[in-house]
Amino acid sequence: MQYEVEKTKMFKKWFARLKDHWGKARLAVRFDQIRMGNFGDHKDFSSGVSELRFDFGPGVLVLREMDFTSVHDGLS
Repeated sequence: MQYEVEKTKMFKKWFARLKDHWGKARLAVRFDQIRMGNFGDHKDFSSGVSELRFDFGPGVLVLREMDFTSVHDGLS
């Protein structure tokens, strides 16, 4: 199953200002994996909200919200 990843304006702005090029590349790869249905290391909460966990960088928190076949980042 293929998923659609929708990014909010706030996320796009934050991502564009991110100076860690290695971290940006890792995030981009992770979103590509999510599109293909591989969510990797994550913690499910309730109501379709999950935390994506990353094992790199100073600490990046990305929340996702499942909406049938869409994935939304949590920086809205």
